[in-house]
Amino acid sequence: IKGWNLTMKKDRSSPQFRLLPIVLILSGLSLVLFATLPRLIDFLHYKQMQSLYNNLTSHPTLAAHVSSSPSSTSWDTPLPTPSLTPTSEILEQYAPLLEINPEVVGWITIDNTPINYPLMQHNDNEYYLSHDPSNTSSMYGSIYIDYRNHPSMQNQNTLIYGHNMNDGSMFHELLNFKDETFFTSHPYLYISNLYERFTYEVFSVYVVDADVESIAPSFPSDEAFLSYLNICMARSLYPSNISFNPTDEIVTLVTCSYELPNARTIVQAHRVTDY
Repeated sequence: IKGWNLTMKKDRSSPQFRLLPIVLILSGLSLVLFATLPRLIDFLHYKQMQSLYNNLTSHPTLAAHVSSSPSSTSWDTPLPTPSLTPTSEILEQYAPLLEINPEVVGWITIDNTPINYPLMQHNDNEYYLSHDPSNTSSMYGSIYIDYRNHPSMQNQNTLIYGHNMNDGSMFHELLNFKDETFFTSHPYLYISNLYERFTYEVFSVYVVDADVESIAPSFPSDEAFLSYLNICMARSLYPSNISFNPTDEIVTLVTCSYELPNARTIVQAHRVTDY
């Protein structure tokens, strides 16, 4: 076309070209923010809930309730002295949590670890995979007991689930029981329902394939229960010198791990005292 130079290059000093890198950078930052914002919100809300838990455990009664053991323990350490008087009334320190969510059923703590959380229970095993104790959607979920268990946690086998979070929170610390030093230096865990506190002695840690194996909360006979306990002892990565009887009650802590495509790390403990 007459008067047009079809080979002329565009002027890269024009405002449009100067703005292009800025637009690309802003677009990239927007994508990163869009991808990370939900995780950031989850993290901030988790920290908010953690602050609530810390405030509750600073309450003198609950502090004794969930952490009355020595600062360091071993298999040779005597059991802690009872520090909580039995009561038929709900312990007052649970009131703030019960106001937030009536599905709070107790508390779990393992000394010298981040595991110090309320225990939840829903009418299925899915809800608290993705909801925290305030019923807020969260990738952290909650620590919760199996819907088939009685909320008193006085069952043959109380199953307790929690995520293995990369930041070390929730049930991530259970993976450390696969280290022999950690296993022997953390022999006790402490669990309460809304009324009383229980001490459990760890006796087994092992890995299962969730695709081919399930765990039962109860057993059809004493013989079946004792057989199961002996199998769990035999599967443990490390031995423990414990004898069982048909009236024993155990807890099975479950979290994801990566030895198999659908692996679960199992930590089991039997109840040795209750107050």
